[in-house]
Amino acid sequence: MTEGVAGGPQGSSKETGGRLASNFTYLIAAQIVAKASSLGILVLLAHYMEQDAFGRYAVAVAIPMAIEAAGDLGISQAMVRSSAGQPEQLRQAFSAALPLKFGLAIAMVALSTAIALVLGLTREVVEVAIYLAMAKALESLTYFARSVFQASERMEFEAASLILDSASRILFVVYALASGFGLVGLAKALVLSAAVVLAATLFIAVKRFIGPVRLAPFPQAAPLIRAGIPLAFVWFLDVVPMRADVILIEHIGGDRAAALFSVAVRLVEPFSILPYTISVAMLPLAARHVLRAMPTLPSLFQATLKVSLALAAAGALVLAGTASVVVTTVFGPSFAEATVTTVILAVALVPLFADGLIATFVTAFYQQRRLVLAQGAGLAVNLVVAFASMPVWGIAGVAAAVLVGELTTVMTALFIVPQVRDLASPRTLRVFAAAVPAALVLGSGELIGPFGAATFALAFFVALLVALQVFDEAERRYLQASLRSLVLLLKPRSA
Repeated sequence: MTEGVAGGPQGSSKETGGRLASNFTYLIAAQIVAKASSLGILVLLAHYMEQDAFGRYAVAVAIPMAIEAAGDLGISQAMVRSSAGQPEQLRQAFSAALPLKFGLAIAMVALSTAIALVLGLTREVVEVAIYLAMAKALESLTYFARSVFQASERMEFEAASLILDSASRILFVVYALASGFGLVGLAKALVLSAAVVLAATLFIAVKRFIGPVRLAPFPQAAPLIRAGIPLAFVWFLDVVPMRADVILIEHIGGDRAAALFSVAVRLVEPFSILPYTISVAMLPLAARHVLRAMPTLPSLFQATLKVSLALAAAGALVLAGTASVVVTTVFGPSFAEATVTTVILAVALVPLFADGLIATFVTAFYQQRRLVLAQGAGLAVNLVVAFASMPVWGIAGVAAAVLVGELTTVMTALFIVPQVRDLASPRTLRVFAAAVPAALVLGSGELIGPFGAATFALAFFVALLVALQVFDEAERRYLQASLRSLVLLLKPRSA
C-alpha cells in the first residue's frame, strides 16, 4: 500500500486536512450565503403570494428540479473525478463536453415542457415551468463551468460564483415582485439572473483555467458520457423524491397542501449546506485516496461520517425543538400547519447527511451502479409509503415517507457496497445512540419553551458525545490536522 504524497501517512494526513479545510471554508461560506438568499426569496414569495399561488409555484419549480440531472448526464462530476489535479486532461474533457452540454440544456427545457403538459397543469403553471426550466438549464451550464474549479481544487472560485448567483437572484426577484409581474414575470427574472451568472462563471473558468477552447468532435466526449450516466442516475434519484412528493401532494391534496409541504422542505433544505459542501470538497480528495490506496482513507471516511452525523443530529434537534416558532415567524401564522411536517423532516436530516457522504465515497470507488440500486429502493419505499399514508395523515405522512425512504437508501448502500461497508465502523452508531435521549428532551418542550428545550437537548447531546468517546485516536488526529489548517487559513496575514 502506498503512503501517498508528502512523505508518508503523516504528510498525507496533513495535506488532506489542509486541502479539505481550505475547500470546506470557501464552500461553506458561499453555501450559507446561497441558502440564506434562497430562503429569503421564498419568504418574500410566501408573503407576497396567496397560499394557492405559492403552491402552484412549488409545483412548477419541482418539475425542472426533478429532471435537473438530464441537463448534465453526470458529465460534470465525471470530469471532476477523472481530471482532478490534471490540468491538460481537464482542458481536453471540457472542450469535448461543452457542445454536448449546450445540447442537453435545450433537451432539458423540452422535457420539462412535455412533463408539464402531460400532467395536465394549468396554462399558467405550464408557462412558469417552461421559464423555470430555462433558468435551470442555464444553471446546469454554470454547474459544468464550476466543475472546472472543483477539478482544480480551487473552491474559492466556486464560492465567488455562488455568491454572485445569490446576489443576482435576489436583485431580479425583488424587482419582479416590486413591479407586480406575477408568477410568469418572476420566472422570467430568474432566467435573466441565471444568464448573468453563467456568463461570468464561464468566462472565468475559460480565462483562468482552460485557455483557448478547441471544440472536439462528439466521439471524444463518449468516455465522459459513459462515466457520467451512472452519476446522472445517482443525481436524479437524490433529488427526485421530495420533488415527486410535491407533485403527488398537489394532485391528491391541492395547491394549499403543496404549499405547506414546500414550506417544511424549504426550512430543512438550508441544513443541506453541510452535506453538499462536505461532498463537493471531499470528492477530489476521496478519488485521489482511492486511486493511490492511501492509508488515511479509513480515517478520512469514518471521521468525516461521524462529524456529518453529529452535525445532522444537532441540526435536527434545533429545528425540531423550534419548528413551531420558526414556521410562524418566517412564513406567517397561516402556515402553522406545516410544523409537524417540519419536525419529521428535521429527523430525516440524519440519514440525508449520511446518504450524501456515502454517495461521495461510492462515486470515488466507481461503484455508483450499486448506489443507484440503493437509491432506487429508497425512492420506491418513499413513494409507496407516501401514497398509502397521505390519505390518512396528510402531508405529515409524506414527510414520514421521506424519512423511511432515506433510511432504506443508507442501509441498502451499506449492505450492497462492500468497500464502504468495510470502511464504516460500528462505533459510528454511537452518534445515533446519543441523539435518542437528547431527542426525548424535546418532549418537554411545552414545559420549558421551544427554544429552551432545543438548547438543553443540544447541550445534553454534546455532553453524551464526549462521554461516549465517539472519535478514536486516529480520527482525532485527522480532525485536529484539519482544524489547525482551517485556523491558519482564516488567520489574518501580514503584508
